[in-house]
Amino acid sequence: RDMVPAYCNGQVLFQKMRPQDPALAPGTILFRVVVEYTGEVLSVDVEATTIESLRFLRRVSDFIMDTDFVSWAPGDTETVFHYPVRFGL
Repeated sequence: RDMVPAYCNGQVLFQKMRPQDPALAPGTILFRVVVEYTGEVLSVDVEATTIESLRFLRRVSDFIMDTDFVSWAPGDTETVFHYPVRFGL
């Protein structure tokens, strides 16, 4: 549920950018997201993608960086999440 706003914003962005960006075709992106126990996103990396538009990849990564996750046990180490996201499929 923490990724819902980033996912929804990414889907809207895909639809808006597609007519202007010839490199933006439907595909899948696998994001690696590192989250601190406070819920703060520490880093977002694209592990794999079939989408070639670097501009789109950066914008969606920025959405994820702005996401706040639900916090968990204080003092725990950060957690790595892998999110496959499909756009335009």
